[in-house]
Amino acid sequence: MTNESLPKISVLIHNRNRAGCLARCLETVARQDARPLEVVVLDAQSTDDSSKVLTNHKLALESVGIHVVVVSCEPAGVPASRNLASSHATGELLFFLDNDATLDRPNTASWLQRYFKRHEELGLVGCQILARDSDSEDPFCWVYRRSARQWRKTPFDTFTFAGAGFCVRASAYKECAGFWEVIDYSREEEALSLRLLDHGWRVAYRPEAVVRHYPDPRGRRSLIERRAIELKNGVLIYWHAYPRGLGFLFSLLRAASMSLRALLRREGSLRTLLAGWGDARRCWHEIGLHREPVAWRTMFRLLRLHFSRGSTDANGS
Repeated sequence: MTNESLPKISVLIHNRNRAGCLARCLETVARQDARPLEVVVLDAQSTDDSSKVLTNHKLALESVGIHVVVVSCEPAGVPASRNLASSHATGELLFFLDNDATLDRPNTASWLQRYFKRHEELGLVGCQILARDSDSEDPFCWVYRRSARQWRKTPFDTFTFAGAGFCVRASAYKECAGFWEVIDYSREEEALSLRLLDHGWRVAYRPEAVVRHYPDPRGRRSLIERRAIELKNGVLIYWHAYPRGLGFLFSLLRAASMSLRALLRREGSLRTLLAGWGDARRCWHEIGLHREPVAWRTMFRLLRLHFSRGSTDANGS
């Protein structure tokens, strides 16, 4: 299979005041052997040395045949930023990479090109996300019900993915209208996966595509704040996309399970956590949201993927 027959891949990076992280990220992109390859960097009004980093690395990337697009934008939530970046990309594959993450191997992008080429039903691939320079999985990026210890090196089909590094087919992304911008942080990946499944696409975890995550503690929310946001967004997704009756049921179950977990682990005030439910109700009415439920067959597929732990569903390599 020649390079000319492989789908073009675009690496999409959003940045705001993380010049050091961005430089490390772009250095690993420059080492990729995939062609054709382009890089789209959104810079949200950075006031540090990000512009200098972008200027220097743009020259370095273009010197090795990688096309670079730099876009200045207003600060926005994660879904809106990813959707904006995708509008400037020309690749058939969109590889979203956090600016505090790196590509571990020079052939990561080219492996994804070949894998998507062989599997036309594949909509999205979630990467294996390692914590910094270790061989351990980033615990905040293991979003699957399966045991990380048993499954992180095994491919399987899934119902969600980690946002630090993933690759989606551009046509599938467009078909699903990208990320749902109502939620600006946390669980936006789950909402996109649900739409991909509803349109008949596969979502897969593939450990061959390895990303290293170097989380920056600046500006990060506390654990209890993150839990409340997670509950709020989960409720919104259930009400918006689950068939009638199931949305309310899953909301109650999620609130109960998260409350019990918070109580047992002493992760913070239950009042603060359960405020997520009230926040979801206010958001729903203030924005004037309406339901757009997926098909029942999608829910059966989702539940099968959600509770299947004993065997891998991914096919082919």
